[in-house]
Amino acid sequence: MTAGGMYLLVKRHKTTYFVDASPHDTVQKLKARISAILNREREPKELKLFYRPSKPAAGAPTGITAAAAVGGASGAAAAAAAAAAAASASATGGFAPLEDGAVLEQVGLVDQDTIYLSYWVGDGPEGKWEAVDVPPYESLHDDADSLDGVGGSTDKGKAPA
Repeated sequence: MTAGGMYLLVKRHKTTYFVDASPHDTVQKLKARISAILNREREPKELKLFYRPSKPAAGAPTGITAAAAVGGASGAAAAAAAAAAAASASATGGFAPLEDGAVLEQVGLVDQDTIYLSYWVGDGPEGKWEAVDVPPYESLHDDADSLDGVGGSTDKGKAPA
């Protein structure tokens, strides 16, 4: 673990940023750190963070429900917040947006969690948020190379002497 408390993997397209954060940081503070990593190419208000909620253990509250409960919301309001987060996640391809005022540990983020970054595209109010793009994993090695033998061929491309 780091002095700040945890590392988060922030992904956008094929780029991953490793960001040091404290569990007590807000999403807004995390966005300010990401903006600094981007050399202020984008302001924090032009960044939106998403996460892919995992299914909680039986009887355990979701990160959004727990955050709403800690924030002083009643049981009905917490349930409504959880339902809204679920609806938002299904509308955005399974990704739930992180609100600027949310605290990272209340949302349920832990060390080495992955969150996703999108930019505001367009000028002023006519713009929109880009879709979360998670390209499929591409191996650096060809699968056919590993089938050449137990250890693979080491003399590939070399002519016999």
